[in-house]
Amino acid sequence: MKEIATFVFINIIGTSSILNTFANAALIGLGEGERIDPVVQALFPVIAVIGIAYSMWAGFKLGKRHIDKHTGSN
Repeated sequence: MKEIATFVFINIIGTSSILNTFANAALIGLGEGERIDPVVQALFPVIAVIGIAYSMWAGFKLGKRHIDKHTGSN
C-alpha cells in the first residue's frame, strides 16, 4: 500500500508540474496588456483534475500489477 501511495504522490507532483509548465507557456505567449480568455482560464483546473485522476488510476493499476507479480496472486 505504501508503494501505491508513493507512486500516486509522485504522479500528482509530475502532473501538476507539467500543467504548470503549460500554464506558464500560455502566460509567456501573451503580449503586453493581453488577458487569458476566461474559457481557457476555466479549463486549467478541469485539465488538472482530469490529469491527476488519470495518473492516480494509472499509478494504482501499475502498483497493483507490481504487487501481484511479487505476491503471486492475480
